[in-house]
Amino acid sequence: MTNDFIKQITEMNKTAADSVKALADINTKAVKAMFEKQSEIFNIVLEAGQKQVSLTAEAKDAAKLVAAQTKVAKETGEKVVAIASSTQEIAESYKNELTGWVEAGVKTAQTAAKKAA
Repeated sequence: MTNDFIKQITEMNKTAADSVKALADINTKAVKAMFEKQSEIFNIVLEAGQKQVSLTAEAKDAAKLVAAQTKVAKETGEKVVAIASSTQEIAESYKNELTGWVEAGVKTAQTAAKKAA
């Protein structure tokens, strides 16, 4: 009986460790993907700032400057919105993976409970 108990505890610990590792992998992947998107946005905003400075330095006509700045702002906004849409896809993927992880954990717990009974 003691050997069976030790075997069950060992198996339960291994299952828990595997589960925690799987969760850590899911979280790491999601954080990495979101960080990449934040980096993209940062680069786009930095690039837009550089364009704004160049436009201002080269400006000879205020109306043309405002039109060029408006164009840069519009392009920047469109790029940021596109990235925001892709972050929604990442969040949905994360949600699906996390749901799968929880469902797998529930199945494992149910199986372990049946074995113990």
